[in-house]
Amino acid sequence: MYGWPSKSCVFRMLCPAIPHQAHGKKCDVCWRCYTPLSFRCNDLPAFASPQRKHRHEISQRHNKLLCCAPHTQAVQVAIVQKHQGLTRASDVITPKKQVNPTMSFFFPLFTKRPQHRTRGFLTLLGLLAFAQLSAPTDAQAETTLTKAGPFLPCKTAPKGMLCIPGGVYIQGSNRNAHHPNVRMRAEAPRHRVTLQTFYIDKTEVTNEDYLKCMKDGWCQPPRYWANPRGTMWPRFRTNKRPFVRATWDMAVEYCTYIGKRLLTEAEWEAAARGPKGDTYPWGNQPPRCEYANYRVEPPHTSYPAYRKMRFCPKPSAKDRTPVKIGQDQTWPVASTPPFRGIYDMAGNGYEWVQDFYDQDAYACDPNEPQSCEKIAPKGPCDGKGKVCVVHRDVVWGWKSKREKVQKDGKMVWKTRWYRVKRKLSKKRRFVFRKRILKGGSWWWFADHLRAAWRRPDGPYTGSHRLSIRCGSSITELTRKKPRDIRLKHIRPPRR
Repeated sequence: MYGWPSKSCVFRMLCPAIPHQAHGKKCDVCWRCYTPLSFRCNDLPAFASPQRKHRHEISQRHNKLLCCAPHTQAVQVAIVQKHQGLTRASDVITPKKQVNPTMSFFFPLFTKRPQHRTRGFLTLLGLLAFAQLSAPTDAQAETTLTKAGPFLPCKTAPKGMLCIPGGVYIQGSNRNAHHPNVRMRAEAPRHRVTLQTFYIDKTEVTNEDYLKCMKDGWCQPPRYWANPRGTMWPRFRTNKRPFVRATWDMAVEYCTYIGKRLLTEAEWEAAARGPKGDTYPWGNQPPRCEYANYRVEPPHTSYPAYRKMRFCPKPSAKDRTPVKIGQDQTWPVASTPPFRGIYDMAGNGYEWVQDFYDQDAYACDPNEPQSCEKIAPKGPCDGKGKVCVVHRDVVWGWKSKREKVQKDGKMVWKTRWYRVKRKLSKKRRFVFRKRILKGGSWWWFADHLRAAWRRPDGPYTGSHRLSIRCGSSITELTRKKPRDIRLKHIRPPRR
């Protein structure tokens, strides 16, 4: 129990409006409520007046400003109500006139003493800075995201974009978990990811859009545009077709120009697969030319003989027979039906994402399923920089094992692959340069259309199959103003 305060204590100043008969116990409640537990008034040094003691307490206990500074009528009534057990909102007595307790912080601003005015001014600046930093923003919500949220609500999406609500989505696939090729096994295991709300373009960037960026001086032209006599490129260059031959740097330049960014691999996959984690944007049914633009035959060979290649015909073609090479081409955007409001998430053009390619990005201990779950993954170095260098003392490898599995009603021997975690005595340096492409293209066979497919490629690669799709975490987008700058020299075509 605290002893009764001395006459010079600020205690008398804290409870001036409480009736005299309540001084004994209720003022003790006031004392307990508005002073630190380890603090006693009798322990304060002697001061000439209670006012000076009050200022000393504020300056010495700046982190407890609310303990002694507010002595308005609203605070006094609240003290009495707390003692009487009035805790419900309907029991609270609202005084006729209330003064904001925070205003007592700024009292030194109006004093004649320069040192007090300086202290009050610094306090005001500190509170304004704290209010600015504590304002909820998309970036802060993304950094503080947990498995349970909080998730930002979907706002009115910018023109040409769609909101993907924050939540738990599926990433990866177990389809190729035991494939002989290590790059195919890199998409395993199937796991959960928690993502914040984001926005995605409904269509891929068109030639018309990219040309506008070139004219404004923010984007570089692709090399093949310098060759007007090319026999192949004209069928890829109409205004409404997706811009292809895009490098990763071109994709970043364009998305920055319109105030957006590249999507992360997890965000792209969440938009393509939906909340149920479907294999393809349209569901789990096998691909068809009505759904996407891709190579129909041969179905599982990367570079077969050209004479054997067959591609999907144009959507407007009456004859639905697959066409030969030379008639293959990208389709104008939005030529196929939208799935979940987004066009061409499979086929037409491969799409760059922000992440560096790491074949162990999904690695986790299968005996601990919780270790496989991730929150807003962005890959090594968060996808920033031209080259990513990390040092790790834990590496993942592969171990093969011969096992009997059932196939077509028979037990056959198969080689099964399992991840092995190894602890190093010294950290090892890893360098990542390649980026990730998603969604497949008109040139590749059906397996590339799976949303879980991961294709690594150098950021300088700009083949006629690579396109751009942008995203954003905010709805207020600012396009950069045109600038008068000479574009980099384009090598003239060889004669």
